[in-house]
Amino acid sequence: STFKTISDISGGGTSGGTGDISAVQPVITSYQTALPPNLDMIDIRSRLKEDDYTPFVIVSLQESDRMNLLLSGMRNSLIELELGISGALNITDNMEAMAADLMTNKVNRLWAEKAYPSLKLASAWFA
Repeated sequence: STFKTISDISGGGTSGGTGDISAVQPVITSYQTALPPNLDMIDIRSRLKEDDYTPFVIVSLQESDRMNLLLSGMRNSLIELELGISGALNITDNMEAMAADLMTNKVNRLWAEKAYPSLKLASAWFA
């Protein structure tokens, strides 16, 4: 608890400007490379027969849809942050928060909202 507080306090300020935010680019590139493609749900569902729809299969399909939402959200937020760093988009508060979270290896709030609760660090999500 004390270490977390010290770590949070000593993170340095990011009050406006994008001078410091570009340092997160290697992390973005690494995560984009490690991020798997979305599951092809049309193909998966087309392979199932009427008798295949058991409760376990239905739950699996629902979880796959949820995983696709998470993967798409992660991918889109990384692309958006990359565009902000390059100057193609204005840097928003959400982008600054994402960059700060990536630099401190935290799971961003927007990702956490789409996932099951987890105490793992962001890098563990890509291991």
